Amino acid sequence: MKVVTASQLRAAEEFTIKNEPIASIDLMERAAETCCQWLQTRYNKANTFYIFCGSGNNGGDGLALQRLLQNKGYNAYSFEVAFIPNPSKDYLINKNRLSPSPTIISNEKDLKKIQFFENTIIIDALLGSGGNRKTMGLLRKTIQELNLLSNPIISIDLPSGLFSEFNDTNDNEGVIQATHTLSFQAPKLSFLLPELGNFVGEFHVLDIGLDKKFLADCPSPYFYTTSIEAAKLIRPLPKFTHKGSQGHLHIVAGKEGSMGAAILSGAAALHSGVGKLTIISPRCGLNSLQTTL
Repeated sequence: MKVVTASQLRAAEEFTIKNEPIASIDLMERAAETCCQWLQTRYNKANTFYIFCGSGNNGGDGLALQRLLQNKGYNAYSFEVAFIPNPSKDYLINKNRLSPSPTIISNEKDLKKIQFFENTIIIDALLGSGGNRKTMGLLRKTIQELNLLSNPIISIDLPSGLFSEFNDTNDNEGVIQATHTLSFQAPKLSFLLPELGNFVGEFHVLDIGLDKKFLADCPSPYFYTTSIEAAKLIRPLPKFTHKGSQGHLHIVAGKEGSMGAAILSGAAALHSGVGKLTIISPRCGLNSLQTTL
């Protein structure tokens, strides 16, 4: 699976909108539907969803998700955190489709009034993949308050406050600690990097129907190997195969007191299916090799 940048994904969205063609609000609806389907497979109607939205397109995804969950019989409530001065067009469209409108969070006191229960599932739709600065003000305080809770947090597209690629200038005080992240179309590079990758929790890639040829043509040095792709590498063995026909590997490794590399690489070779393995090592490593392999 190719790992593309946030700007490449935005370009893929624009291309899909123009060439499918599909209206941006309908593409947002499609994204919300994929999230709704994912949630339905994991949570029953005893759960209540609290959806925290910014007023950009990520928040628009959240409002559309609330409406879809309500239509499926779930209890779902939205909270608009007022940190964006100019709401996006698609956010406003989805806001007008809701009844009642989201509860407005305009200060820390409003945050403190919200009651969370054991069955509350938090949906993070505060900030999308365009973020490239540390969170501040009410947004940062909201993130910190949500991170203090023990309730599961599901982030839409990526945890709010996390940059899509490199986070070496970011800090962990202003990033949502997600339990699950529902990433649209492809994993983000930051999910796979050690700086703040742990904030993603378990990530799931949801296909929202962006143009596949456009994405295939996007240049990228990064690829994520999925279990499906890995399974394609496993070849069935012929009926009368034997160790001599399955490859003979020589490993030259080890020295006195340092046989770890020889043992680990030897174990990996045997596990992966090499027919015959020869380890060339100093005599001092013989006992270690024989007792472990």
